[in-house]
Amino acid sequence: PISPRSLITSYWTELLSARFMALALLMTIASGSMFIFNGISSLIAISMLHVAPDSYGELTLISSAGLFFGALVSSRLATSKTVATNLTYALTCIFTGSLLMLIAFVAHFINLYTLLVPAFIIFFGTAIMIPNASMGALQQAHKPAIGASIVNAMALIGSSFLLRGVAHMYTHTALALPGALFILSIIAAALLLGFV
Repeated sequence: PISPRSLITSYWTELLSARFMALALLMTIASGSMFIFNGISSLIAISMLHVAPDSYGELTLISSAGLFFGALVSSRLATSKTVATNLTYALTCIFTGSLLMLIAFVAHFINLYTLLVPAFIIFFGTAIMIPNASMGALQQAHKPAIGASIVNAMALIGSSFLLRGVAHMYTHTALALPGALFILSIIAAALLLGFV
């Protein structure tokens, strides 16, 4: 039988582990970055750049290619590098992509290239960060099944709240997209420093 007290204690133990939570938050940030880009970029492409929805749907293959190639690189790195090293590589990509997008938007140089090329770089890094952060968190977990449920719940719920917040900011400025991605990369860097 399931003991509610034992279950609560198990969850509480995982939530109090600083290293586990740092990795779970990195997973949430990576997932949230994808949610935010996918949710807001279509609004920018359709309303600001006047791209037809079906055309933009095809163009999102560019950011999806970042996921594909990032996953290939991640699988190669997994056998030769540590989790911390892989997360550093991933964060470097996410930071670089978000900074490039932010600079372009601040300079009012908003077009499909300045939207999708940085997205490719961000998604490339995200494809490296997600498996490394999640597997790293599970290695830190006292009970991997409990740890997995926390990581997944945090990623999905956190991503939804992040998207909601950025969507609200987008009603005031298009800088909400690159600004949020950049701020999340800075937060991820702080978490990674705490992990290493």
